Amino acid sequence: MSTKQWIIPFALQLVPGGILFFGMFFCKESPRWLAKSGQWEKALSNLSYIRHLPADHEYIHYEIHEMRAQLEHEAKWAHGSNFFTQFKELRLKGIRNRLAIGMCMMMCQNLTGINAINYYSPIIFKSLGVASTSTSLFATGVYGIVKMCTTIIALVWILDRFGRRKLLIIGGTGAALAMFYIGGFVAVAHPSGDTQQTAGGYVAIVMIYIFVIFYCASWNGIVWIYCSEVSRSSSDSY
Repeated sequence: MSTKQWIIPFALQLVPGGILFFGMFFCKESPRWLAKSGQWEKALSNLSYIRHLPADHEYIHYEIHEMRAQLEHEAKWAHGSNFFTQFKELRLKGIRNRLAIGMCMMMCQNLTGINAINYYSPIIFKSLGVASTSTSLFATGVYGIVKMCTTIIALVWILDRFGRRKLLIIGGTGAALAMFYIGGFVAVAHPSGDTQQTAGGYVAIVMIYIFVIFYCASWNGIVWIYCSEVSRSSSDSY
């Protein structure tokens, strides 16, 4: 194994990191933070920029009004209360349910096993019968590309068309079936990189990609969106 096999993948990560770094200089400040800081004119300007609507548009004024009402409610509610008094609000039914849903979804996302595959995919591919180290690294690279492309396609073209709940159910079911096959194959065949690849081993490798397709089309991005939308509904209820 040459040093290029790990230096090049690490170097490629500088590209998205560099884009993010320079992009932050052009990122607008959050309108809600500006409003909370009393900078309402700048908040209106940034909100207009984000929504691609003129500052005098009806929807912009509606959102600014809702923002002002929420901040006034928070200021009134927090006046004269300490941390423990505010912490007790978590026991309220509406807030408690939203908090529980968000925490459970985040825990379930990590329990899917995606992080284990991300970190140990070369070893996993090798344990499924991929004998060559370079081949297992190549399979890992293809895995990363499939993951990225599936996430982009799901977020841009699929998510808003089919909804959150349905995709979470479909994605979880598909990913579980793929993992059940991999687990069954390993338990029965006991594959290793020293043995000759079998048809079942090829199917197990394909199941890794099927797993990540179902996962990235559902639990990879929807969880973050769903939690933000649930918390937003909490603020809208004021």
